[in-house]
Amino acid sequence: MGAYEFGAAAPLPISLISFQGEKNSSYNDLKWITASEKNNDYFSIEKTIDGVNFDNIGNVKGAGNSIYSNSYNLIDNNIESILNYYRLVQTDFDGNKTYLTT
Repeated sequence: MGAYEFGAAAPLPISLISFQGEKNSSYNDLKWITASEKNNDYFSIEKTIDGVNFDNIGNVKGAGNSIYSNSYNLIDNNIESILNYYRLVQTDFDGNKTYLTT
């Protein structure tokens, strides 16, 4: 981890505008938009049905460094008949992860 000033919040590697899912008949379409990205290698989508145990269902390459809006999506073709919960995980080029939940 890098050095931080005492009492200062560490800036997030991305600025997330939205993260949402849309259910279709046989799949869930997960979409997210960033306003900016810094040192962003890739995103992972993790899914849980119990709220405790998460499984990675896929990765999407990030923009690296960007001051522009970027849109992403991932399709989950393996949906459960009960509620599916998702979280977005952002991974830096140095391997640090940020969990983005709503």
